Amino acid sequence: MLSTNIYSKLLPYFLLIPLLLASCGGFKINENSTYEEIELDFSKTDSISDISNYVESVNIIPIEDKPGNLVGEISKVIKISNGYILFDNVIAKRIIAVDLNGKFIKNVVDIGQGKEKIMQLNDCWIDIDSNLHVYDFSQNIILTFDNLLNYEKTEVFGDDLVFTSLSNIPSSNKIAGAKGYLRNNPPDDGKYYKFVIMDKKGENLKYSQFYYDKDLNDALLPTTRKTFSNYENLLLYSQKYDPNIYSVDSVGLSLHYKIIYKNNPLPLNFDKELLLKNLDLLKIKDNKIDMVKINEIFLGYSGFSGNWLESKDYIYFESFDKTTNQINTLFDKKKKKIITMSNFFAVKNNDMKISPYFSNVDPANNTYYSVHSGADLIRMFSKKSPMYNLFKDDLEANYIINVKLKD
Repeated sequence: MLSTNIYSKLLPYFLLIPLLLASCGGFKINENSTYEEIELDFSKTDSISDISNYVESVNIIPIEDKPGNLVGEISKVIKISNGYILFDNVIAKRIIAVDLNGKFIKNVVDIGQGKEKIMQLNDCWIDIDSNLHVYDFSQNIILTFDNLLNYEKTEVFGDDLVFTSLSNIPSSNKIAGAKGYLRNNPPDDGKYYKFVIMDKKGENLKYSQFYYDKDLNDALLPTTRKTFSNYENLLLYSQKYDPNIYSVDSVGLSLHYKIIYKNNPLPLNFDKELLLKNLDLLKIKDNKIDMVKINEIFLGYSGFSGNWLESKDYIYFESFDKTTNQINTLFDKKKKKIITMSNFFAVKNNDMKISPYFSNVDPANNTYYSVHSGADLIRMFSKKSPMYNLFKDDLEANYIINVKLKD
C-alpha cells in the first residue's frame, strides 16, 4: 500500500458540495410522486448496536498488490459482475479492477498521455448497461469502457463546465451532474445551481436545481461519499444536509424517501440562517480551513450526512445529531421499521467489534461493502475471529470487507 499524509487522506471528503436550498425556476421537483417517510428520534440512539441477527455473512478479501498496480487511498469501490473496480484519485491516481477474490485483473485507467489515459481522475461510475465512465474535468472529457472494461471511446464533455459527480440517467440520453459551490460554471439563466440535467455532451442545460446565493461561491464543507447511486432501474440522488432522497429521470427529480428528523432538524433555509452568516469560516484563507469551527456551525441541529445506500430489503444511511456526531441508521424496507440507530454497528457473531462505515452496496444481494487497511481491521475485529489471520501480518495492505444481510 502506498503511503499518504493526513491532508491528502481528508481532501477528497472536503470537496465543494451540493446543499439544499429553495428551488426557483429551472424545473420543479415532483412532490406528488409516491414516496415513503423515515422518522428518526435521536433521543433513542446507542453507541454501538449489534446487528448479528440481520447478518448472513462477513467476508474479507485481500487486494493483491503488484508493482504497477499498487493503490493507496481508495475513495470509491464499485461491484461489477466478476469483481470490483477500485478508484484511487489521491495517491496512485489510477483505477484498477480485481476479481471476486481480490486478484488483480487489469489497470483500467492511469494518469498520463494517450487515448486511454487522463490527466486528472475526478469521478467514475457504472451505467445501467454496466459500462464504466471516467471523468476528467481538467480536460473536459469522459472515457467510456465496455462491460468487460475494454476501452471504447473518449468524448468531450461540458466545455468550461466542472462537476464533482456525474451519472448517466437510465433509459435516456441525458446525464445528471452535481457541482456544489464551484464557481467555475456560469449561472443558468442568472442563477448559480448545484444540480443539473444535460445531454451527454454536457450541453443544453435545461433542468437546473438547488440555487444558491452568489456569495456562497467556493464555500467549503464536508461532502457526502455517495451523491448518485443505482437501485434497480432508478438513479438516486442525495445531498448532504437535505433530508429528501430523489429519483432522477430525464425531465427532473421526484421524491423517493423523506427523512423526518424529530430533534431540532436543520432548517431548510440553513444557507441563509447559518452559512451566509459564517462566510469567513467557509472560505480558504492562507491555504487554511478550520473544519472544527465549520462543524460547530451545525451544533444543536440534526440532519442528513449523506451516503444513502439502498438494497432490495434494507437502507443504510448516515446522519448527524445535535453534537455533530455521526449516527448510522439501518432500515428494514419490508417491515418499514428502523432496525437500529447508533454511532457504530457490531457483528458479534463474527467477532466484529465495530463494523466499517459502508461505502457502497450490491442492491440485488443485500451486500454492503467498503475498503480498509489492515490497520483499520485490527481495530474492528477481535483476535478470536477466524478472519484475524487474514490481515494481522500485513497492516498496510488494503482489504475489501463485505457484510451480507439476510434476505
